[in-house]
Amino acid sequence: MKIKNFFLASAVVALSAGPMLASAQESDNSILSMTRIYLEPLAGMSFGAAMNEYIECYEENGGDNSWTAWRDMESSVVWIVSNMDGWAEMDQERGEAEGACWSILVEKMPASVIKMKTDYARYMADWSDPSEDFNVVRLHQFMVDEGDDFRETVGEMTSMLKEAEHEHVGAWYGMIGSDADEIDYFQVSQYENFAEIDADRPNYNSVMVEEMGEEKAEEMWDELFDSVADYGYKTVLLSRMEDWSYDADEE
Repeated sequence: MKIKNFFLASAVVALSAGPMLASAQESDNSILSMTRIYLEPLAGMSFGAAMNEYIECYEENGGDNSWTAWRDMESSVVWIVSNMDGWAEMDQERGEAEGACWSILVEKMPASVIKMKTDYARYMADWSDPSEDFNVVRLHQFMVDEGDDFRETVGEMTSMLKEAEHEHVGAWYGMIGSDADEIDYFQVSQYENFAEIDADRPNYNSVMVEEMGEEKAEEMWDELFDSVADYGYKTVLLSRMEDWSYDADEE
């Protein structure tokens, strides 16, 4: 019973919180909600069927929240991502659509799920220049030892990239309330599709080398990673799952 109640509480957070990721950049107060759903082996189809049924029910009952779903390309994890315009949205009562579709969460999803974890992050507008058309993202995640040094270096780096009109600065987020052994910041590199990952497009390093020379660019990278904890950098590659996403504003 405790496991089921925990699952349901996490599912409500995941599927009932504000606009989806694509509009997270609109407000400096935006809080990103990210629920990672760890699936049982080979449970993707059963989870997907339950998710599709929930979305159909939610739409039929006039649900007005939105979210995007993402598949981890290296593990059996689904990310449900939504956006809140401040913490006050957490005070809102569950809507009619959530109530009407509650039984799907209770009866059909838990069997596919090992555990769920929800984290929150704040959008960092000064460091960001995001794209709007993307279906694949790579998260560059940082666990930081020296926060002041990290923020100063990233601030200098992203300011330079913006001045150089780099098209792929992406979006930066700072974690809210993360534990000591969890990441502190992450940057979202955005791609239209997987083929774009193979493309020889300008990246942070190539633009920095062009703007300041190879030696100074290397020094800046050294400064950045000197502020990062040992083994404190990792990446996650995610692909958008359109069938499991929902946009309440889409006609």
